[in-house]
Amino acid sequence: RVNKTMLRLLKGHVVVTTACLGGPIAQKLTYETDHQGRCIKATDESNGLIESEVDFYLDAFGEDFYLEVQGWWDEENKQQVYNDWILEFAERKKIPLVITADAHYLKQEDSSLHEILMAQQIRKTLSDYKKGDFVHGPHYWLATPQQMLDRAIKIGCEEAFHNTMVISNKCNVEMTLGEYQEPNFDITDEEDYEQ
Repeated sequence: RVNKTMLRLLKGHVVVTTACLGGPIAQKLTYETDHQGRCIKATDESNGLIESEVDFYLDAFGEDFYLEVQGWWDEENKQQVYNDWILEFAERKKIPLVITADAHYLKQEDSSLHEILMAQQIRKTLSDYKKGDFVHGPHYWLATPQQMLDRAIKIGCEEAFHNTMVISNKCNVEMTLGEYQEPNFDITDEEDYEQ
């Protein structure tokens, strides 16, 4: 977890996106539902909190800040409604979009195994887990590039797909695959090390 003060110190070293439905913008929206409980509209009734949030990130990160959409279609229709809202907001504020996949497991068919692991993690039976509020569902696998492009086109923002490469080109990461690389935390220089 990183607070905004710490995050601002990372300017020039990170690319920031607005995250999933649990992120700082989506959580501040008000979602209108129909009589069946499906989302039909998202509105900003935050009294300027969303604008303020976005202005912070624009000020802190400028061209390294992206509004995020995700390409999955849930039964509640919430992701689709959020995507529609964020597309209009991005157009109005002239902020680039990026499409991401909230990947919690590798393959689509791994969904049922992931449910079992999640139920174990929160110490619930599988049936109790499926009734809860924190169910991931079958939408969270690591999508292929073609699947991501298809999703971006379906949402109506193909540029969000191409921006993944813009972001990738901004990054300079060297990783050795197939080897564990333990983080090195040297705490011997800390003031309270002896304590």
